[in-house]
Amino acid sequence: MRLLNAVGLPLGDLRKTVVVAGSPRSGTTWLAEMLATQPGYTLINEPLHLRWRAAQEAGIDEWRTYIGPGEASLEVQDYIEKALAGRVACTRQFTSEVPLFKLRELLTGRKQVVKFVRANRMLHWIYNRFPIREIVLVLRHPCAVVASQLDYKHDAWRRATPPEIDELQTEYGGRIPDRILRRFKSTLANVESTAGHLAAVWCLDIYFPLHEQEVFPGLITTYERLLTREEEELKRIFQSLGEPVPRRALQLFEKASGSASSDLVVKGTRRQLSKWKTKLDARQIDEILSTVEAFGLDFYTDALEPDYSRIEASSEGVESQTT
Repeated sequence: MRLLNAVGLPLGDLRKTVVVAGSPRSGTTWLAEMLATQPGYTLINEPLHLRWRAAQEAGIDEWRTYIGPGEASLEVQDYIEKALAGRVACTRQFTSEVPLFKLRELLTGRKQVVKFVRANRMLHWIYNRFPIREIVLVLRHPCAVVASQLDYKHDAWRRATPPEIDELQTEYGGRIPDRILRRFKSTLANVESTAGHLAAVWCLDIYFPLHEQEVFPGLITTYERLLTREEEELKRIFQSLGEPVPRRALQLFEKASGSASSDLVVKGTRRQLSKWKTKLDARQIDEILSTVEAFGLDFYTDALEPDYSRIEASSEGVESQTT
């Protein structure tokens, strides 16, 4: 993978910017790389990561900053606008397979795919503030996400422990608004294990985009649908952008994303989708799924694929009053 500094490159047109968002280990990098195969597009990787000084200076001091749909946050707004336009001191990311003859086009491109795993709790705000082309939210089974996080090469996720009850508001990835904390306080307080903690973070990541407003203002896809309905799902996503599926995007299905661990290469769809059943024990699975159910996100169960009709209903606000 080649990482290049974005400072000084041409200002992008926000109306052409595509945001890919999701929880960590959900397939966001994989999908973002495929979307960035569109002519003239570059991939901007994780501008909200706390290692970026500019993000910290803009007031990003949590791994998952919450901003309500109608809130004013001028410093953060200025930084996010620059990030969406490709003008922040973070990275433009290319896979090693980018042909050399396209490198010049990518470096001078004015169109961005911006990939976030830390923006779910501000997606409605981003949509309301900026005239971007599309938001694509990637979902993946919470058991698969937690299993992948526990198996990841860095051990920060493995060291996560449930907080004391007086720390619930700040210790699930970022500040939780009072009204949300009141609703789910007992659920969060009953989390017992690292797996349960990671599941609760997943639930919060998904709850905000799906239930904070009546309708999610973007496109929802799932890791499972991308694996099982490859060409059909890519065609649906690219159609939402008004574009045909680039041949290069289909080729990326044969390769793991740049951030995937070695056991996440796409080989055998069912085996790929069922790995969490062997990596997690029964107690971990039960706590994860119980937490998910308590948040009203039970379109994921012990089945390998989600209930797609319930995801669609949830994204349209049908369940927003019942959670």
